[in-house]
Amino acid sequence: MWTLGRSAGQLALSAKAGIQLFVTVLAALASAFAWGAGPSDCATGLFALRADYPGARLGPCRMIGPREVEVRIEPEDEPINPSPWYGFHARAIEPDAGMLSISLNYGPYEHRYVPKASVDGKAWRALPAQDLTVLDGGGAVILVQPGQGGLYVSAQENIGNDHYETWLNTLAQDLPNTRLMEIGRSVEGRPIRALHVNPQAPRHLLLLGRQHPPEVTGALTLMHFVERLLAKRREACAEGRPACAFFEQHGLMVAPNLNPDGVVRGHWRHNLGGVDLNRDWGAFTQPETEAVRDWVDSLEAAGQRLALALDFHSTYRNVFYVQDAQSPTHPPAFAWRWLMVATAAGIPAPFEYAPRPSTNLGTAKSYFHARFGIPSITYEMADEEDRAAIAASAAITADALVATLAEPEASLP
Repeated sequence: MWTLGRSAGQLALSAKAGIQLFVTVLAALASAFAWGAGPSDCATGLFALRADYPGARLGPCRMIGPREVEVRIEPEDEPINPSPWYGFHARAIEPDAGMLSISLNYGPYEHRYVPKASVDGKAWRALPAQDLTVLDGGGAVILVQPGQGGLYVSAQENIGNDHYETWLNTLAQDLPNTRLMEIGRSVEGRPIRALHVNPQAPRHLLLLGRQHPPEVTGALTLMHFVERLLAKRREACAEGRPACAFFEQHGLMVAPNLNPDGVVRGHWRHNLGGVDLNRDWGAFTQPETEAVRDWVDSLEAAGQRLALALDFHSTYRNVFYVQDAQSPTHPPAFAWRWLMVATAAGIPAPFEYAPRPSTNLGTAKSYFHARFGIPSITYEMADEEDRAAIAASAAITADALVATLAEPEASLP
């Protein structure tokens, strides 16, 4: 404080000290509210966020208050499809910390996924609608109460590489005449695992998944679909039903996780080579697509052939992308008949039938049709479809697939 009676020099020194204190306070405030260098800096006095596990993704963050943070959610590279994936673990540092507000800043991109939360990273639930606010500018604000035990928050269920490994091993243990294979390695050297059921069969169904890491409903659909096909195979052959002959003549080739690097790193779309794998079929610049091509080549070299290719994805709605009338398939009009059989069976999640002309965009759908003339279908499941409806729909479409391929004339609606 300045007082009368001080010399000019004393006044100058006092003023300088006051200015230095003011600058120090401003710097402290700026530091508190500045963007951190990364997820490790994301902490308030009451909460801490981390993203140090497979499937996590969290960019720089800044503290807005003791119960409020803003985080940047950034893509692996650009340009890119707008599918902002995020994943982190939040925990309370102090007991009774209450609610934490997290602003998700996507930059120029828009919010897509309703957040999913899990205490253990295995059982997931969607956040209640009242705890999510989608902003006009494209971002979102979520409210969570993690407690000291912590809470995982993710754009969708975090189905990681370990989950696929366990799933494939479990299936292979219960199936005779089955090969559990490594068909190749990813850019970063991760194994691309596959299951081949009845590999000596003359005809084969090829099922692909997880080219795009965030598309989890497609991943769930593939797993339910495969499980139902295998259950139907066991039932039909145990009971001597006509469908058993179909399974004896058809093998099942399943590569459920084509982008293991992207899955573990929480990528929005691309593999570690910066490529959209579903634009690389035909060019084969990436080891992941090469692995499937080589697998199919080995099949053809042995005198066997593909009868069908299904590529499982997610989008904003349930849709079958199929060949149009100018791109005939063998058997003819298979996709339409298949969907009609499934619809007649009461599929709980209706699908749009979407014929598209064959293109040279490098999709799996176009590649396998152009090479073999077979039905090659992109099976898309809506991002927020009810998970029970996904399981039921996958079972019905699996049953309808067998009916349509095994007895095509009888299955016509």
